[in-house]
Amino acid sequence: MEKKPPPSGDALEPNRRETVPVAKKEQALAPSFLQAVFDGFPESLMVINRDYSIALANRAVREASGHTDPVADGLTCHEVSHASASPCDCDEKHPCPMQQVLATGKPVVLEHLHYDQSGQPIPVEVMMAPILNEDGEAVQVIEFSRNIAEQKKNEEDLTRLSAAINQAAETIVITASDGTIEYTNPAFEAITGYSCEEAVGRNPRILKSGKQDQAFYRELWDTISSGKTWKGRFINRCKNGELYVEDAVISPVRDNSGTIVNYVAVKRDITEQLHLEQQFRQAQKMDEMGRLSSGIAHDFNNILQSILGFNELLMEDLKDQPSPLRKLREVEKAAKRAAELTQGLLAFSREDSADSEPLDINSPIRETEHMIERLIGINIQCVLHLAQELEKVPIASGKIAQIILNLAVNARDAMPDGGRLTFSTANITFSAKDAAAIPEIKEGKFICLSVTDTGTGMTKAVKEHLFEPFFTTKAVNEGTGLGLSVIYGIVKQHGGWIHVYSEVSHGTTIKIYLPVHEARPSESEPPAGAEGRGERILLVEDDMTLRNLCIRILLGEKYQVFAAGSLQEARSLSEREGDRFDLLFSDIMLPDGSGIELADELRRKMPALPVVLCSGYGDARERWSDLPKKDYHFMQKPFTVTELAFVIRQAMFQKSPSP
Repeated sequence: MEKKPPPSGDALEPNRRETVPVAKKEQALAPSFLQAVFDGFPESLMVINRDYSIALANRAVREASGHTDPVADGLTCHEVSHASASPCDCDEKHPCPMQQVLATGKPVVLEHLHYDQSGQPIPVEVMMAPILNEDGEAVQVIEFSRNIAEQKKNEEDLTRLSAAINQAAETIVITASDGTIEYTNPAFEAITGYSCEEAVGRNPRILKSGKQDQAFYRELWDTISSGKTWKGRFINRCKNGELYVEDAVISPVRDNSGTIVNYVAVKRDITEQLHLEQQFRQAQKMDEMGRLSSGIAHDFNNILQSILGFNELLMEDLKDQPSPLRKLREVEKAAKRAAELTQGLLAFSREDSADSEPLDINSPIRETEHMIERLIGINIQCVLHLAQELEKVPIASGKIAQIILNLAVNARDAMPDGGRLTFSTANITFSAKDAAAIPEIKEGKFICLSVTDTGTGMTKAVKEHLFEPFFTTKAVNEGTGLGLSVIYGIVKQHGGWIHVYSEVSHGTTIKIYLPVHEARPSESEPPAGAEGRGERILLVEDDMTLRNLCIRILLGEKYQVFAAGSLQEARSLSEREGDRFDLLFSDIMLPDGSGIELADELRRKMPALPVVLCSGYGDARERWSDLPKKDYHFMQKPFTVTELAFVIRQAMFQKSPSP
């Protein structure tokens, strides 16, 4: 069968023209169809004429405004939205956005506050675009409004969260799942010294100090990589090399699929907190040791009082017999050495007497300079840097000499190959701000005694035990370990404190701060050699041996003595004698009460009665702070026969307080 040739293009052209008619002008969409499309948008959509009247509004506009047909009602866009700028609201600085669109033919995006039917403001994002005619002229504006209240809330939440993170005192670090740092807050830089720019992209191992082993970090990573939260403590290293301690909580962050994508670490620097806790524990330990030392010294002083008192009386009886007198003097020496030991314990426990006249401590330092030079030897240079016009402090010259000689001996032992020992003094004033910021510091005026050596220095462990009684780094029989504890007690007793700065191989500086006080009025003294004239003394002492000793001493001084062993006995005796006494001499610590309580009772009956109180506890000013106000005299055990006689005469001689 013969094939026909394909038709030529000319043959096809008539058919093409018949099936594809050409529209010379696009037809407009039917209003009903356009309205249906508009109503399908969930957000507000309007077509606005140049005069602000509404040409078309979708269902969202009608529902939000409460107008069923804003087009038919002839409403403007301002009446519907209560937000779009009207001509009367605009000026040169704030042009009408709709007029901008009409004038420029370019879309505008802005934020407005619309108001719902109840008048509540709603933040919306408004997008306006021009509708052009055939000539390209903007004749209408289509406005799309989107409620962004939730978005705004989320943005505000993020802003608050960001501000909280940036202002937090805790370090916050966000890392990728492999540990690479992606974010650090400002606290990170303040604590570590690394800026965010320096840290991002690096691993947290830049902070490693070497104080934790590999097992520590392995356990950490095993915990967080398994999706659990890790809590622990780091000893890390700052950029400048200093160590610090921080408590940390590290938590994994998962995406929607549950995959770990980040880790967040929140860490708090507790270095200063630990330092304060250590200081508190050390202070507690020293106080406990002080109470133990005080109790031992108190009981031992009662025994020494009897030994020294009776020995002194026996020496008086045997003063014409050289051989037994020499033996008794040896007994006296041994008892006084024991008394010195108890004084050291009392000084450590801050129960040695702190009463003294104000002193320029430069004087005892200069006076002991030659003694210091002999102590430290020729291979150690002694240097004095003493402040001119140094404030005075109420401390005995002997106490300062005791402090500097003890420190000189310790410094000498720390410089076996020679070196330099420097003593310096200065006036210091601390403000309330200083006192609040630095532990132990008090507000006020102080003098600072600084002792610096170039010796071997001390380890941290040695510094922690430095002032404990009987602690020593010296060999057996080379020291008692009481020297520095005595210094500690003297300084604390006088209201001061000590700072120790020391590094191994870099020497030691010990700074002693003592408060400046007003001078107290001096007491008048009785005529030398004055004896009693039969005055009646009520003696109260629970230790029978001491009571008998005091009776002998007072009888020897020509006084009448009425003795009691307890508070109740003293009350009964006073009642029997009609409260006719010229002086009360009592131990403060009685088995059934206090000598102060007895003195107060008798003073109410006899307002001019002189009172002398005694105790093995020497911290009368701290323990019984009202004694000076009451004009009660105080004696610390052990005392000599001569001291007792003098204080009794002094109390008798001085003018008693008025009723």
